[in-house]
Amino acid sequence: MNQPHDKLIRAELEKISHARDMLRILLGDAVFSALNLQSLERLPGTFVDEELRRHEMDFLFSARVRQRESLILVLLEHQRNPCRTMALRMVRYMTRIYKSLGFEEPGAAPPPRIIQLVLYNGGREWDAPLSLDELHGEEPVAEVNRLSRLDARYHLIDLRRYSEKLLLSWARRAIPSVVLTLLNLRTNWEEELADKLRPWFGLLRLVASQEDRELALGRFFSYILATSPVRERELAQVVGPVLGPEAETMIK
Repeated sequence: MNQPHDKLIRAELEKISHARDMLRILLGDAVFSALNLQSLERLPGTFVDEELRRHEMDFLFSARVRQRESLILVLLEHQRNPCRTMALRMVRYMTRIYKSLGFEEPGAAPPPRIIQLVLYNGGREWDAPLSLDELHGEEPVAEVNRLSRLDARYHLIDLRRYSEKLLLSWARRAIPSVVLTLLNLRTNWEEELADKLRPWFGLLRLVASQEDRELALGRFFSYILATSPVRERELAQVVGPVLGPEAETMIK
């Protein structure tokens, strides 16, 4: 969890209201309503194998769907290169969840569905299989394909598909720091800082009005400094006129 992206996402998702808004942005209003994410709760503990823990960060939530409990699995992983075996890894993940929650015990209730979400903000196209069937490939014998079919599909959320304009449109409909986090993760900070941040000035002012503004803006600044050649002085010069004198303090 020492990577800058891990810290940024984990800090934003610690608060359930922030997690709810992030899922609403990423999944859209229709899915938000169907899942009744107003009932969203975070389940305690981790369900990742020890050998996977250094590679993955997991968030497991429950939400009520048509009067049933449905587990929402949100797997947030920053990779510059797609993971070819992600579908297999997610199956392992689901198995651990069911076992840990007691659904393998005799007489246990039917297990709830798990919606698998992989958030990706790598630098190139995600070309890895999205299901076990795709990972296996087609067997020349059709009957073998039919008998061995196991979809186990996860939903890929590629942040490159979410335009800056789209995310900024959420600035007054969602918690501003959630929008800022998603914009931060999809941005290449190798480019000119002032040009990149100028369209965000209104959003930065909204974040500065949050109760946790120092933490939210501090995470934002830390991420830029950790993932780009931008230095503290340059950053302060760009955001200072928008955020005032306290910006320099938060950057340090």
